[in-house]
Amino acid sequence: MAAGPWEMGLEPTRRAGNGSCVIRTAITTRGQAAGLFEAREEVARKLSLMWPRLNPHGFTLLVACIAALGAALVLARVLAHGPRMDGDSIFYIAAANNLLDGLGFATLEGQAYARRPPLFSALLAAAGLVSFAPLQAAGWVNAAALGLAIFFGGRWLSQKVESRFLAAWACLAIAFTPVVAKTAHYFWSEPTFILFTTLALLQVDKFLSASRRSSLIWAAVFTALACMTRYIGVTLIAFTLAALLFQRGTAMQEKLQRMAVYALVAAAPIGTWLIRNYLATETLAGIRQPASRDLSENVQRILEVLTEWMPPAITQGLGSIATSITSVLMLAMLGLVVWAFIRRPGESTNFVVVNGGFALFYIALMTAAATGTSLTEMDNRYLSPVYLPMLFTAVLVMD
Repeated sequence: MAAGPWEMGLEPTRRAGNGSCVIRTAITTRGQAAGLFEAREEVARKLSLMWPRLNPHGFTLLVACIAALGAALVLARVLAHGPRMDGDSIFYIAAANNLLDGLGFATLEGQAYARRPPLFSALLAAAGLVSFAPLQAAGWVNAAALGLAIFFGGRWLSQKVESRFLAAWACLAIAFTPVVAKTAHYFWSEPTFILFTTLALLQVDKFLSASRRSSLIWAAVFTALACMTRYIGVTLIAFTLAALLFQRGTAMQEKLQRMAVYALVAAAPIGTWLIRNYLATETLAGIRQPASRDLSENVQRILEVLTEWMPPAITQGLGSIATSITSVLMLAMLGLVVWAFIRRPGESTNFVVVNGGFALFYIALMTAAATGTSLTEMDNRYLSPVYLPMLFTAVLVMD
């Protein structure tokens, strides 16, 4: 089949004053056009062999292998040296052991367990029913959660970008970066929270693109699981409700109905848990100490952590200027999200709004939480849930 005029590099331009088209020829001979066309086809053929963009099943297998590798690396580290521990780890272990002993969710002192949601300890206790002690089970749970987050996140990303190379690179970055993998080495709930957050955002993106009721329900289910893993999961509820409220092309009555269905499913479990906490401890989430750092200190620390995520080749030797660069990049992401929101809804713009918007929303609420209550110093642990959304947004921009 002969190449069409646009494929041969011919550009249409309009002459002022009438509607006729004047063809400006960019390639002067048919032989040159054919040669360039054949060269383009050969490059595309070789790239398709390296990264099977026409074979989604082959790429899914590649993502599965990277996910399995990431999980195996975490598991090997934990089995060789044991999970790393801190004060929060003691609470998780005590709650799991007390649950196995029939004492319910209780702390090491036997008091009501309220400072953390129950799901992570419940998973450890469930593993104890099949001969895994909670301390041993943590490594398996975190490795599985990280592997599944890579797999489902990688598949989701590959559906939005043209370059399979960039999608595979993102999966490898998640598997090998210490930002996420390090949290899986600890006796922490972050890997499980990252998994549920990724699945919830994936379903929100599906719903915004196709308006399927099943996607909205699944988004609510995964949001509920995220909230029952970490209290900061309420950011997912607030963000998704805002996305539903401002979704264009939908009548307000339909929006309110969707928001009600989502909120009911997503908030019911954590709402029930908070009521239980209040009845047992007269607090919603345990006793919290006043904040030890002000807003400016928390913002500065968050910028420092995000700067550490950047490639050393970019930030090395820049000193305090590096955090200024990070500030500019964060403002650029905000501008990108606003631009994507204003534009006509589509798969790419929805993807940017869901990932970039959630990352910024989460960081804002985490900053407010750290300013209102006492937390340990802001570090990779608290910000790791936004690593995947920020990475996915950056990959889409590079694509």
